[in-house]
Amino acid sequence: MVAEERKLFDVEDGVLGLHHSCCFTIAITFWLSILVFAIRT
Repeated sequence: MVAEERKLFDVEDGVLGLHHSCCFTIAITFWLSILVFAIRT
């Protein structure tokens, strides 16, 4: 019973971690594009 709960928690944690890293990557890409645009103009 405990092992099943732990497995479920690991999956949930992995999904949250993936979501967070995805948002982080999008934010970095967004800021980099703004910087490049500012430098070019």
